[in-house]
Parts: sequence; structure tokens; C-alpha cells
Amino acid sequence: MIVKASAWWLAVLPAGASVALLYSLAFPAGNSGPFLVGLLLWGLVGLVWLVRLVWRRDRWLWATPALGLLTALLAWFDVPLNVAFSVAQGGLEKQLVSGEPARAGIYEIAEVKKVEGTDVTRLRLAGTGGPYYEETGFLYAPSGVPESADGLNGSVYRPLKGAWYWYDIATR
Repeated sequence: MIVKASAWWLAVLPAGASVALLYSLAFPAGNSGPFLVGLLLWGLVGLVWLVRLVWRRDRWLWATPALGLLTALLAWFDVPLNVAFSVAQGGLEKQLVSGEPARAGIYEIAEVKKVEGTDVTRLRLAGTGGPYYEETGFLYAPSGVPESADGLNGSVYRPLKGAWYWYDIATR
């Protein structure tokens, strides 16, 4: 057995916390539910880890901070968002052509809408809105995002890949 039963938390709980955090960061503006669960779990892991460090030395004890560091590095370099977007990109491009919202990878698109007077298409994520963001999603802008256009004012944009951007509109 790789990990003894009394030290299950060294593998399962940190892995679950990492998965929750990385999943939440795969969305353009983040996903606060899994993010908060991941932070809570990592807080619990840190507390148990410190107690165990003081009372009992384990060779597996250093796997926990190593996993924490790996999670932090993946989050810092936007790996979850880049991987999730790369997986979904083909589906998003099909939605551009059809104009019909659908699922693409982990993303559920609620609306595909051309922005008047531009070559920009907005793909709004389903379930967005709440205390932080009124709306979030992806933009396809082959000529770049215009400085001002009806329907784009008040949005924050970030380039993803090629003509793709993510956007969010903060709650006012």
C-alpha cells in the first residue's frame, strides 16, 4: 500500500483541494464556489499537517507541501484556463458558425451574439452573474477588440489565444 490508512489525508484531502482550486480557475472570471471549498480544504490540510509535523515525523509528510506548491504554480501560470480553453476551442468555433449556444468542454455557453458594427462575437457563459460579475464569457475578435462599441462598454478583456479573448463585466 502506497499510503497507510492513518495518513489518507496526505493524499486524498490535498488532491481534492487542488482539484477544486484548479477547476475554479479554469473559468475566465473564476468560479467562487469550488475556489472557496478548495481554500477551506487547504486550510484544514495545513492545520493537520502542522500538528502532524510537531507530533509525528512521516516520510509522506513532504508530499503535501509539494502538491500545494505544484497547485500554486499551475494556478500562477494560468494552466487550468489554458488547458480548458484549448479543449473547448473546437466546440466554441462550431458555435461561432452555427450561432447556437451549446456545451464546449467544461463551458456551457448560454448565448452567441454578434456585436453590432464589428466583427466581434460574444459567447456568454451560462450561470454567470452574481456578486462580482454581471456577465462573463469569451469573445472572438479577428480584428482585435474595438476601443468602443455598443455592447462592449464596461467590459474587461484578456487575450487567450489568437483572436480569442475572455471578458467580464463587473457588477455595478
